[in-house]
Amino acid sequence: MSHSHNREQRHETSELHHTKNTSPAELLKQAGNQNIRVRRKMAKNPNTLAKALLKLADDRDEWVRIHVAKNPNTPAVALQQLANDHANRVRKSAAKNLNASVEVHTSVLIYSQKKLARSASDMRKASCQHIEVRNKMTGHPNTPAAVLQRRAGDPATGVRKYVTRHTYILKKMVFQRVHKDAGKCARE
Repeated sequence: MSHSHNREQRHETSELHHTKNTSPAELLKQAGNQNIRVRRKMAKNPNTLAKALLKLADDRDEWVRIHVAKNPNTPAVALQQLANDHANRVRKSAAKNLNASVEVHTSVLIYSQKKLARSASDMRKASCQHIEVRNKMTGHPNTPAAVLQRRAGDPATGVRKYVTRHTYILKKMVFQRVHKDAGKCARE
C-alpha cells in the first residue's frame, strides 16, 4: 500500500468525524466501507442517517456497534437489536442511550438473566452484571414511574439509591402513602 493511499485513508477518516459537516448521503455511502476506522467514526457522527446506523448495528466490530448504541440518532429498532447483542458493552451502551425505550431496558435485563441461568459457575459474575443492569435501568432519566416503584424495594442498595435520584417518583410515592394512611384513619 502506498504512502499516498494511507494519507488519503487518514484524511477520509478524520473528515467523517471531526468536521461533522459530512453530508448524510456521503455517510450512508460509507456505511459499507472496508476501513474499520471510517465505520467507527461514522457510527459516532451525529449526522449519520438512521438507515446507515441500522446497517452499522450489524457490524462485526464491537466498537462500531458500541458507537451506534451511543449515537443519539440511532433508531429504536437498532437500539432494540443492540440490547440483545452478545457483547455486554454494546448492551450497556444501548441501555444508556437517552432514546432507549423500556423495551430496550427490559431486553438488556432479560439477556442478563438468561446469561445468569446458563452458567452456574459464573453465577457470581452474572449476578453482579444483573445488579449493574438494574442500576443503569433505574438511573436512566426516562425510566417509568412504575419501574422505579418496583425498584424501590430492590435488595441491592445501589439500585434503591438510584430510585432516590428521581425526586418526582419519591413525591408520588409519599403522596400515595399519605392518602392511603388518611383513608385508614377515616375508617377507624
